[in-house]
Amino acid sequence: MAKTADLAARMGALLGVTVIDLRAAGAQHGYRHLIAELADGRQVFVKAGPGADGEDAVPPAGAFAKEALAAEANGLRWLAAAGAAAVPEVLGVDDSMLVIEFLPAGRPSPTAAREFGADLARTHAAGAPAFGAPWAGYIASLPLDNTPADNTRAGDSGGRDWGSWYAQRRIVPYLRRSYDGGALPPSAARLVDAVIERIGELAGPPEPPSRIHGDLWSSM
Repeated sequence: MAKTADLAARMGALLGVTVIDLRAAGAQHGYRHLIAELADGRQVFVKAGPGADGEDAVPPAGAFAKEALAAEANGLRWLAAAGAAAVPEVLGVDDSMLVIEFLPAGRPSPTAAREFGADLARTHAAGAPAFGAPWAGYIASLPLDNTPADNTRAGDSGGRDWGSWYAQRRIVPYLRRSYDGGALPPSAARLVDAVIERIGELAGPPEPPSRIHGDLWSSM
């Protein structure tokens, strides 16, 4: 109870409004998910990381949470800026907590599916200056290299086309981690390497950067 009260107090200070109720809604990747009722009648969704209840987070968990929550907040704002698919508003973010607008569940129907598909297509079509993003990304607890293609060093095969950028920024780092950590045998690693070598052929025609969404919000 004390930890919940501390979390509610910190959330209230972040939002500038009293939290009158706080209940668990799940957990994933070391984060707690909660639904909060505010004194002004709003309902919000809360993602609480290490240290959100007032206790000191054990490094490196605290640093990871700070960067990952900032990345998620940046991505949500960026997706919302397209003015298309509904994206929850970021109401507050700090070193250990992300608070966003709670979007109520809709009723599934063919009409709703068509409207959402059209809105999502407009979000994607809003585009981006380059593959990547101006902030660091994460996938779960792993760093996600968002270095924009326009900033690629000369001679770096992470280049300006979609296929090579995706291979170098999204496949190679996790292939190496999997192989070095013993999760992937040499035979499987060679198969992935073969795909990387043929990425220009397999990725299809060139595509412009698109505004898309992912695990912890990264642009492409």
